[in-house]
Amino acid sequence: MLAKVNMKKSLIILWFLSMGTTVAMTVLTDNVKCPIDGEEFEFIAQASGSSFGSMLDGQPYGAIIMPWPIAKCPKDGMVMYKDFTEKEIILLRNFVESKEYQELQKKETNYWLAYILSKRLSAPIDEQVSLMQQATWEASKDERYERYAKETIKAIDGIKNPPKETIFLKGELYRRIGNFGNAKQVFSKLNKNVDDGSFLAMAISQELELIAKKNSSSRRTLGDDETELTVHDGFEGMFILAVPYFVIPVVTVLFVATLLLKLSGIVLKEKTPRANYVWAALVAYVLSALCGYIVVGLYLTEGHSQAAFLSTIGTLLAIMTLLLAIRARGAGRVLAIISGACLTLFWLPMFYGLA
Repeated sequence: MLAKVNMKKSLIILWFLSMGTTVAMTVLTDNVKCPIDGEEFEFIAQASGSSFGSMLDGQPYGAIIMPWPIAKCPKDGMVMYKDFTEKEIILLRNFVESKEYQELQKKETNYWLAYILSKRLSAPIDEQVSLMQQATWEASKDERYERYAKETIKAIDGIKNPPKETIFLKGELYRRIGNFGNAKQVFSKLNKNVDDGSFLAMAISQELELIAKKNSSSRRTLGDDETELTVHDGFEGMFILAVPYFVIPVVTVLFVATLLLKLSGIVLKEKTPRANYVWAALVAYVLSALCGYIVVGLYLTEGHSQAAFLSTIGTLLAIMTLLLAIRARGAGRVLAIISGACLTLFWLPMFYGLA
């Protein structure tokens, strides 16, 4: 019996427009049936994403969640990294229900559990290494990373005639756990067997430079700065979801409401001193919001330096909106103050995170 997956019609589509480039990530809700205990549950799955490059360990970055999310049964903890055959389910049933697996599923990442199941099924070693590699992406920020990396290195050593990319991964994992001596040895040897000027040769050169500096941080391929890259995690995904579903509607509603109030003052032939300050506040408000839309796109494509600059400008414009609104008089003043205050609050997390 295959794991049963029914796709709901509800599809959430996130569109970000940045620097003339459309960036898209889509997620949807699945109804999933566990292959062993038969339990049904809802799973938020990623339908598609846009990648703009990769880390040195192969993890893609961009408007995408990587590794690709896989469903995990709530009760028995079985991870559905593939469609299991009837024979495979029979082979896994006793193990998944065992005390050993139940302890593992409480402390290991989903892809590490997938590796454990694949090993149980005697999957090809390269398939196991691929799952282990993705588990290191999941654990890149916690104490499990070093253990996962060391186990992955051992598994790679078990591959006969591994491809150059796999050998490269081994060297990268050595560097990430601070074993610079072994990392240098791996890359120096690999460097003799790659074509000059090739992508792999340039990546090896980058690795050797990082090793010379004793740098064990997560890095993008061919990055030219010394800033450690922040990989998107679930909390950042929540921020990304908040932009189209909360921030943008609130910003838009406040702008339209303030504009309508101000226009009503014109209709009533308002002659209050400093009434034009509301118009100035609205202009600053629009410019600040525009900076915000661009920053979101830059944030997703890892344009951190440009995002930091625009986040500073956007925050200053939001503060200017608030100050102009406070100075203003007449129709729209109170709502302009509220709008400026909200925009400033929206900007603060991005300002402190990027500037």
